[in-house]
Amino acid sequence: MSLLTQFFDASLSKTNTLVLEVVLLLTCLLGDGGLSFIAHRLGDYLWVRAGIDSATHGLIALWCWALVENVNFDRYKLLNCLLCAVLAVGVDLDHFYAAKSLNIKAALSLPDRPPLHLTTIIPVVTAALWILGMVLKVRYLKTLSLIFLTAVFSHHLRDATRRGLWLAPFSNSRHVPYWLYIAVTMVIPILIRKVYLIVLSEKKVVDSGIESVAVVPTIFSAKS
Repeated sequence: MSLLTQFFDASLSKTNTLVLEVVLLLTCLLGDGGLSFIAHRLGDYLWVRAGIDSATHGLIALWCWALVENVNFDRYKLLNCLLCAVLAVGVDLDHFYAAKSLNIKAALSLPDRPPLHLTTIIPVVTAALWILGMVLKVRYLKTLSLIFLTAVFSHHLRDATRRGLWLAPFSNSRHVPYWLYIAVTMVIPILIRKVYLIVLSEKKVVDSGIESVAVVPTIFSAKS
């Protein structure tokens, strides 16, 4: 690989990261701003409020995973992004499970938080998927563990601005300041990307040199 090619690849990668960070920031601000507006103006339209809230969770998770893979419209990377969004939205389905009803008012008026909002399950499930991937030698399970971590933690962190993190059996956290939620949301995908590139990468020979290339494990290429 020529120095010129490396320069342009690095420049495009940095530009892509910057654009995705800006989009992620705008999604957080506009989603929360829209939800606040709806809550004040259309407080009785609970399905609308729930829809905007869930859509914001999903979009935040989607852009977070896009940052992890520095997505460039590769279809397999996009599938991972969509899966991350679906998992983030799916967390709120436990409201209906706990309410034992599809009634939106009942689902939003629970006396306690439903099971998927327990933050301490995140490291447990993440570690379990990663270990299972190692045992079965299925690389995608390792990727899935990071997708799960990104999706569910981003959901819990956003919720924590209103009610803190549910850390049973330990003490629950206080409300997370909004600025801290934004800062952590912007930084976490970059940290997960480091893990993703270091651990889930493979080596190949390029022009008599060695280049580290991030694999794109998907459900269509699961075996390591």
